[in-house]
Amino acid sequence: MVCPIGPITNIAAAIQMDPGFATNVREIVVMGGALDAPGNVTPFAEANTYHDPHALNVVLASGASITMVGLDVTLRVLLTDTDFDLVAASNIANGPFLKDISRFYLDFYRSIGLTGCGLHDPMTLIAARHPELFSGERTPLRVDLEGPAIGKTRRTHGRPSVNVLLDCDAEAIKARFLDALVDPS
Repeated sequence: MVCPIGPITNIAAAIQMDPGFATNVREIVVMGGALDAPGNVTPFAEANTYHDPHALNVVLASGASITMVGLDVTLRVLLTDTDFDLVAASNIANGPFLKDISRFYLDFYRSIGLTGCGLHDPMTLIAARHPELFSGERTPLRVDLEGPAIGKTRRTHGRPSVNVLLDCDAEAIKARFLDALVDPS
């Protein structure tokens, strides 16, 4: 299993160098895209997809077994100031640092009207390990490669279907994430 959490330029390059790569990997669980949700860097595009839409397009067309963990599901679990206060208070070694670095994300998401920051990358890892906490649909996808909607992930025809996560057990996922950060001692 491969679990890329940034722009997937390296995965696309691997597929272009060796088309067999796509079928030699059991699954690619990718953090990226926004199918029905609005984007987070433009009205249409999620950040990882926007920064290399061509790469995601290559991967989606590859025939690999793909699960897309995009904004449709990652914005269903929001971490708030209160969550970071809990982590800071209970994890002396790392909690204060995590609280400090959360400021940027929290401020950004508040500026776009949300009450907390999305659990994007961690949810991708959780989806890879605990797919039972998620639901979605299988559909073929493509990415807009130019124009005002560059980076937009869209349903299409004539491509392999991918598993697009659209819903989740938000409480269980948030609890799992926070439990990993809270110091039990």
